[in-house]
Amino acid sequence: MKQRLKSLILSLFALAFVLGGFHYAPDIISASTSVNGRELPIYCVDTQKPQIAISFDAA
Repeated sequence: MKQRLKSLILSLFALAFVLGGFHYAPDIISASTSVNGRELPIYCVDTQKPQIAISFDAA
């Protein structure tokens, strides 16, 4: 019984995480620029409010 309850709670947490991702996905934008046909990341952008972006290069 406790194992089923743990599985149910974990499943609900995973569902909430996925649905939250769909809610915030339009706010997430991939940014890069092409120089001589080569994709390069954008390091600095002027904004109205202070923001931080974190990315991971898996290449």
